[in-house]
Amino acid sequence: MLLLAACLILASCGQSSNCNGLTFGGGGGSGSGGTFNTGGSVCGPGSGNGSSSASNILYYLGNGPLIDAASVTSSTFANMTGYTPISFPNSTGFGENFWIVNKKFLYIPVTPPTTPSGGAVWAYAITRSSGALSVIGASPFPTSQHIADIAVSDPQGRFLFVSDKGDGTIASFTIDPNTGALTLSGSPVSTGSSPTNMIVDGTGSYLYFPYGGAIYGFTIDQNTGALTPMFSPFGIPMKQLQADPSGAYLLGTTGNGFSSDNNVYVIPIAPGTGSLGVPTAFATTAGPQFLALSPNGKYLFTFAVDNTLQPLPLEGFTFDATTGTLTTMTNSPFTSLPKVDTATFDQAGTTMIGATGPSFTVYAVDANTGAPSSTLPSLSVLHDERYAVTN
Repeated sequence: MLLLAACLILASCGQSSNCNGLTFGGGGGSGSGGTFNTGGSVCGPGSGNGSSSASNILYYLGNGPLIDAASVTSSTFANMTGYTPISFPNSTGFGENFWIVNKKFLYIPVTPPTTPSGGAVWAYAITRSSGALSVIGASPFPTSQHIADIAVSDPQGRFLFVSDKGDGTIASFTIDPNTGALTLSGSPVSTGSSPTNMIVDGTGSYLYFPYGGAIYGFTIDQNTGALTPMFSPFGIPMKQLQADPSGAYLLGTTGNGFSSDNNVYVIPIAPGTGSLGVPTAFATTAGPQFLALSPNGKYLFTFAVDNTLQPLPLEGFTFDATTGTLTTMTNSPFTSLPKVDTATFDQAGTTMIGATGPSFTVYAVDANTGAPSSTLPSLSVLHDERYAVTN
């Protein structure tokens, strides 16, 4: 009922809603990147007097629709002062995530309300001191697709990949490392499926996405970013994936929404070919629906909901990339911490921002043990589960 109420309120505010039970954020590598509430009137902007000297900046799709920003410091978590939100026409079709590359560039897949219409990517340069966003070059950059759904980059920040789930295609761009401008690499490649939860391995050599009880794989041309299908799909029924930064493993879960599979799976990647091996299961307390792997690959957190879609306590694991082994952290599940549906790390791996219902929550992650803590009040703002974070 809360989810339905959120959808109805978002619709009444003229905002494109993403209330299908999924959550969208970036994660890992160069990209790090959410729910609903009010800060004043129900269709008004969130309140808060955040500092511009932020240790982290959170960008999220707010009411309007617009791109709003919040700052995280050692003592505050609030909307940024002096930041001017980026507004879009109400009929803009937003993709399912935001993506940040090299802490400098923010990419947002959209389907603009123009004629002729088609998928595109808005690109912005990030001004660290104020959080201000500046339009890059000829943005928005057309994808040559009907719709732009999901954007991800390789960990090195050389290429941006954008999917059109309906057409079953993925467009590849090269990223100018100085300006952030995008150059389309040929025509979008047909996948023969619906590219959803895309992820690039830690070496930047392979792109994968799960769909229909299998994982599809592609090799990445290291000069242009062009994709070539592997001999796949691999018969591994995952729904969510994260990539180990060493390039040796994928970590996955079969759950999407309430799940009865109380396991996380570690999937080996064959060096030189990208072929996927037999998964190894590691037990969890609850059936995870989403995962967050730290950028250094040492710590994994899982997020689950009960059969009424209420979030359960987050669980934590240490990961040994040498052996591919997950070990449950002391005190996991963390019953004393705020519960969230999902979360994403900043690039430093010391902060994780979670999202659920009407708020965002900040978790500090101990660099030596991975143990999470949460001391800052949650930020209550109207948002639509599309966000990204940079430190």
